[in-house]
Amino acid sequence: VGGFPSIVEQGREALLVPPRDYVAFADEIDRLLDDPAERRRLGGAAQQRQRAEFRFVDTLSRLESLYEQLYARALG
Repeated sequence: VGGFPSIVEQGREALLVPPRDYVAFADEIDRLLDDPAERRRLGGAAQQRQRAEFRFVDTLSRLESLYEQLYARALG
């Protein structure tokens, strides 16, 4: 829900289902319970992406840059 589709890639790092579609959610959970290899694959891909794109130092740097831009705009 919300921003998740912009953070993870469906089928590569996560299994996304439509909001409030409890049947689809249960189906994906059942599928993962029956497929340990798929669980490991999805988890490994998500971990690789997290390490590559969401490192704390990089995130902090982007946040600092955003604050500097906002501050500069506020000053006019």
